[in-house]
Amino acid sequence: VRSHADTLDQLNTAVAIFDTDEKLRFFNQAFQKLWGLDSGFLHSAPDNALLLDRLRSEGKIAEQPEWRRWKESLLGAYRAVESQEHWWHLPDGKTIRVVANPQPKGGVTWVFENLTEKMDLESRYQTAVRVQGETLDNLAEGVAVFGPDGRLRLSNPAFAALWGLDADAAKPNVHVSTIRDLCDRRAADSPWRGFVAAITGFDDERRDRHGQTELNNGTVLRYAMIPLPNGQVMMTFVDVTDSVNVERALKDKNEALEKSDQLKNEFVQHVSYELRSPLTNIIGFTELLSLPSTGPLSQKQREYVEHVSSSSSVLLTIVNDILDLATVDAGIMELDISEVYVDRTIAA
Repeated sequence: VRSHADTLDQLNTAVAIFDTDEKLRFFNQAFQKLWGLDSGFLHSAPDNALLLDRLRSEGKIAEQPEWRRWKESLLGAYRAVESQEHWWHLPDGKTIRVVANPQPKGGVTWVFENLTEKMDLESRYQTAVRVQGETLDNLAEGVAVFGPDGRLRLSNPAFAALWGLDADAAKPNVHVSTIRDLCDRRAADSPWRGFVAAITGFDDERRDRHGQTELNNGTVLRYAMIPLPNGQVMMTFVDVTDSVNVERALKDKNEALEKSDQLKNEFVQHVSYELRSPLTNIIGFTELLSLPSTGPLSQKQREYVEHVSSSSSVLLTIVNDILDLATVDAGIMELDISEVYVDRTIAA
């Protein structure tokens, strides 16, 4: 008996044993600590009803609307055959699970289990799970987690919506091969073959995978495959159709501008070449007309010839400059850029 009492005294669960006369015959340290009662009172072998009244008067148990009836119902354990379980929510915020175990020879063993921390942890865990679920469900990003057996653990509505899957196809425990069969129909270059190999394969070196795929309906998805603990794999999908379309539009516009610029340069170069040949002929004929061997010219004629020669030379210089610029734009000629002192150039 002494050994049994020592064992109970080492428990963190509060235990109190009452005899057939409902007198307290044993209590452990956890019981005294839980209720904060003085040793003198407890060692005086109070009866069960007095103990309950003491706890009530000290505000250690919740006040009941009909105290007497509640107490009598509780003490009915002395006349019961099977164990009875109660839940007490104390004024200080504790949650106590109370178990009354009737003894074969009479009396009751009361067990008081403080479940406050457990209830708090469960509450916080449930809250975290609920928040996580709400967060996943409201993400625009599609998320799916597969287990090492290849079966879907969880997914959010965005995952099914992006791949055009119905609710049954994206419910938990559906195998990845089934999802692959459905998704392969929606993309000409489907990446799901690689997904299946990574999820169900036995490769020890598990790496992140990133890529992009385009569906038959024009939607562009950017995906990431991230290994998780316990052999699980998380996959995320983001709709980047708008940004890809903008990128393509900018690229097409840039190519069009480059082509337009090339056509402009070719046109300018062609026109310049076509102008230079007639100008050279004009300059040559004016020089020929200016020679004495050609014949005498009147003063007015000579002025006209000189004017034509001067204007043609200026125009030829401009055409040659245009050709030089076109050559630079084509990459045939490179500019030798250096500092130029304008004042010295003007003075020279």
